[in-house]
Amino acid sequence: TEINFGKPSTDAIPASTTKPLTSTSTILKYGVPSPGIPSILQYENHIVEYDAARKVPKWVAEHISHSKAFGEQANRKLSKFNPDPAVPVKFTSQNADFRGSGWSRGHLAPAGNNKHSQNAMNETFFLTNIVPQDLDNNGNYWNRLEI
Repeated sequence: TEINFGKPSTDAIPASTTKPLTSTSTILKYGVPSPGIPSILQYENHIVEYDAARKVPKWVAEHISHSKAFGEQANRKLSKFNPDPAVPVKFTSQNADFRGSGWSRGHLAPAGNNKHSQNAMNETFFLTNIVPQDLDNNGNYWNRLEI
């Protein structure tokens, strides 16, 4: 059978699609699949859309101000990279994933934008805010932008 791309033709449509469609409420009677964790994670000064299947953030948004970026209440040396306690272990990367991989842990929401609060800075070190980044780029070029 030839398909007519102009005007719809009933003889070009398989018979199974010419029957009335089942209602969405019947198909989704028991709900829709869920990723198991929310994909939007909220923190003190940033928000992350997190991809639990790939164990990386898709994007972050943050509020930057002079007082937040140039505050003196937080000390980066007190922050440690850790899995996010709000995300189940099977859905988050681990520090061991980076060891020996040739990749470093790169912040999407930079720690340096959160000098106003130790808690806000610590939250940027959750692995839900971290992507694999080239060692040279993260330690040199990108680091200069963050500091």
